[in-house]
Parts: sequence; C-alpha cells; structure tokens
Amino acid sequence: MTSSILADIGGTNIRFATLSPEGGISHREAWLTALYPDLADALQAYRNLAGHAGPLSAIAICAAGPLIDGAIDLTNCTWKLSLDGVHHALFG
Repeated sequence: MTSSILADIGGTNIRFATLSPEGGISHREAWLTALYPDLADALQAYRNLAGHAGPLSAIAICAAGPLIDGAIDLTNCTWKLSLDGVHHALFG
C-alpha cells in the first residue's frame, strides 16, 4: 500500500504528514528548515522516520513565498524551491 506525503514549507519551519489511501493523516512532524540544507535532505529524513521506503503515490507541497521564474525563494531560509528541485528530492 502506498501513501502520500503532505509538506508545508515555510521560511522557518517545514511540516510533514502522511495521508493514507483511506484519507487518514499520520506521522505529523514539524522541523526547523535551518536543520537541513535543502528540501531533498528534509524529505529523505521524513521518509526514513515515517517508513516511506518505496515509491509514493503522491506528494502535495505548499511553500511560503512568491513564484518567480519557476522558483520560490523562501523568506528566512536559504532554500530555493523549483520543479526541478522537487523532482530531484523525490527521484534523486
């Protein structure tokens, strides 16, 4: 059975949760973004903690910041989010 990951990325915190196929939410976590160099590292840490070793059925990501030229620069955080970066975080 595959699950989906929900991610809320702000300049200070990143929040993760797992959404089951039945709609239940579990494995809620809130971490400081400053503890991770980028989304890929934070996502991998969450996947390890929540036991997501295999492929995901979906991921939903929201981020605080304006979308400019295909990327989001977060306030108070060095991360730059882009479609390519998210793809890298998911598939390496």
